[in-house]
Amino acid sequence: MTSAAEKDQVSAIYQLGLMIANGIGVPRDAAEAFARFEQAAERSNRNAMFALGKCYEIGFGVEMDAAMAARWMKNAASLGSDAAIEWCQVREISIPLLDEEL
Repeated sequence: MTSAAEKDQVSAIYQLGLMIANGIGVPRDAAEAFARFEQAAERSNRNAMFALGKCYEIGFGVEMDAAMAARWMKNAASLGSDAAIEWCQVREISIPLLDEEL
């Protein structure tokens, strides 16, 4: 089980990624933002998973990779990310955990 402190730390890593991606208070750095999103996504932060999927989709800080974009979007959607669910639905990508609930 993840403690509240760990969840806060992961959320802070994701927020730092957003700040770096947008150049808020720090120089804009796509590769560094990607690294922060990846770090938080690997710890099951659904917002970071969505951001990581977008990075792969548009080639922000990483080479474009449609398969990796879909993988991270499906992961985020399965954890309840509304934005990722919509992203998958528009592309007619199955979200296994949600499909089972329907």
